[in-house]
Amino acid sequence: MRTVAFQLEDVVECVKEIRNDGTYPNQPVGAVLVRCGERGVVVDRGWFLQDRLVYAVYFLESGRTVGCLESELKKVDQGAGSSRNGGPDAGGGGVHSGNREETA
Repeated sequence: MRTVAFQLEDVVECVKEIRNDGTYPNQPVGAVLVRCGERGVVVDRGWFLQDRLVYAVYFLESGRTVGCLESELKKVDQGAGSSRNGGPDAGGGGVHSGNREETA
């Protein structure tokens, strides 16, 4: 069984720019969806082609929910007194992947 790096409601930081690969609506292909260093909250996770674990992350600054791979994220230590609130409501919009190279 594979391990899961991030749990639901974990605060994470994007470690590289994620660009639109054509799956994110109303943005041109190649547009930056998430900037390096932007923080977000894991709101869901699922398997892509039963092989790649993809995390749905709501990025607070941009207000977007974007599908991210483990290698594109790092966990943020929130420390004492942090709130886990502030994620999006569960409705509206799907999860869209950013531009990344996939091998079959």
